[in-house]
Order: sequence, then C-alpha cells, then structure tokens
Amino acid sequence: MVHLSCLYCSSSNINEKVSSIKDTKRFSCDNCGQEFIVRWVPAGDGIEKKVDMVSDFELISCVHCESDKIQKNGILKWGGQRYKCLCCSRHFTVGGIRGTYDDEFKRKIADYYINRRISARKLARKYNISTSTIVTWGKMFRASNGFMGE
Repeated sequence: MVHLSCLYCSSSNINEKVSSIKDTKRFSCDNCGQEFIVRWVPAGDGIEKKVDMVSDFELISCVHCESDKIQKNGILKWGGQRYKCLCCSRHFTVGGIRGTYDDEFKRKIADYYINRRISARKLARKYNISTSTIVTWGKMFRASNGFMGE
C-alpha cells in the first residue's frame, strides 16, 4: 500500500472519493478541503502503484477524436471552459448545459406565441431566446396538439 498525503497541505488525513476516469482515484483532504486526482498503474504483483498527481485538465480528451492534445480556448458566457483539439482543430466543452430548457417553459413560450399571438421577436427580447428557437417550439407545439415533450 502506498502512503499518500495531501498535495496542498501535506496532511495524511485524506478520503478517497468516486472517480469516473479510468486509472485514476480522486481524494479530498480533511484539513484543507482541497480535492486532487492521482493516476495509478497496476503493478505486476497485483499491488497498485502511484504514478503522479494530475490536474483535471490533464485528464480531458477531445470529444470528437479522443486525443489528449488539447488547449484551453476561452470561457463561455455561462461559465464553462471551452477547449480546442490540436489534432482535429475542433472546439468543444466538457459537461456543458447547452440547450437545456424545461418542457414547462417551452410550453409557456409556445402558448404565448401561438394562442396569445405575441410575436416571436417580442418574446425573444423578453426571455433572451433566439426567434428561430421560439418558432421551432411553436411548430412542435402545433404538431403535438398542445403537448410538447411527451
């Protein structure tokens, strides 16, 4: 068994947390509250061997080509980090919340647009949504006889 101490305060009071990334383990320190990730490699005798401490950035890979040659490339207005793959030159985000409107909100906007005859442009300005999105929701609302998302 490998003795492990906190990367930030050198305390030995650490707890293992669940990690979804292969060959890594996530830990949190009881003293300073920091979290860190450790990359592990299985040894020949069945005992795991610590390789190095890594940051979350080093474990991110391209969602298109799965290359690990990426660079940070800006921040989105909702606070997410944007990345650029150096192999396929495509941009991506990790764990984004893009395009997540709940069905009740869509129904409300579509109802205003179709039944109450409020213009898409006026709704777009009020709720900060694209006019084409409102028109699409209206078409979905009409096609499903007033029920969206079901």
